[in-house]
Amino acid sequence: PAFTWAVPELVREIKPEEMDIPIRNKR
Repeated sequence: PAFTWAVPELVREIKPEEMDIPIRNKR
């Protein structure tokens, strides 16, 4: 059960971080 919510939590934290990388590079 803990792994179920741990997966989306990690994905949500990684999504903004990964998106911030290209945005910063674009600037």
